[in-house]
Amino acid sequence: MSIFGLNKVGKCRVCGCTNDDPCFHPDHGFCWWADEAETICSHCACEEIANDPETVHCVNSKECETFDFPGYENVIVHKGNTKGGKK
Repeated sequence: MSIFGLNKVGKCRVCGCTNDDPCFHPDHGFCWWADEAETICSHCACEEIANDPETVHCVNSKECETFDFPGYENVIVHKGNTKGGKK
């Protein structure tokens, strides 16, 4: 999104994730923007994914462990559900 020629960084209003700090779920992959204004991510927009204990929000800003998920390389996953975590 661009405002007056400047790029606005999207931030999820629920979990606070961004393009550089996305959410991850082993079955659904990384999140994407669920609205054009980039104010809610796909993993927060879907209640089933948002409430799943395997969903990790803001993966790059949490303490982590590395796991091997088929089809993904070098995935970092965090223990527990971090839904709603603040930076």
